[in-house]
Amino acid sequence: MPKEFKAKLIEKKELAPKVLFLKFFIEKEELDFIPGQFLQLRVEDKKRYYSIASPKKDKKTFELLVKLVEGGAASTFFEKIKIGQEANFFGPFGSFTIRSNDKNKIFLATGTGIAPIRSQIQSFLPNTSLSLFLFWGLKSRNDVYFLKNLKH
Repeated sequence: MPKEFKAKLIEKKELAPKVLFLKFFIEKEELDFIPGQFLQLRVEDKKRYYSIASPKKDKKTFELLVKLVEGGAASTFFEKIKIGQEANFFGPFGSFTIRSNDKNKIFLATGTGIAPIRSQIQSFLPNTSLSLFLFWGLKSRNDVYFLKNLKH
């Protein structure tokens, strides 16, 4: 059931031009989500939605991938947020999840749309006998990140 919570930024890095990786820690709650779901960020009376990019293994942390958009309220917030600062979230939401079965999986993504796919793939690894195939469209080699993380 979706709930409102605060999370503290514990890691921030630029993975590619205008793409941020952000890792948050939830002090007072746990985040119980299904890989493929998303969260709502609340900043300046605005709501923005971000897919959870981390596997389900740790319920106290979650990761986001953010494509920075010039002048965007959430982009400005994420550009300025410092390690140790908090953000207000609500969720999880969504049904872009994988059915449990013994069939091989094919994943398709472009850009930061890799976030929910990364969550799903990492939730399968390393203990799966299934074949997982990823087709990920990016504009250039400079935009590639998570290669080691997704390649097995």
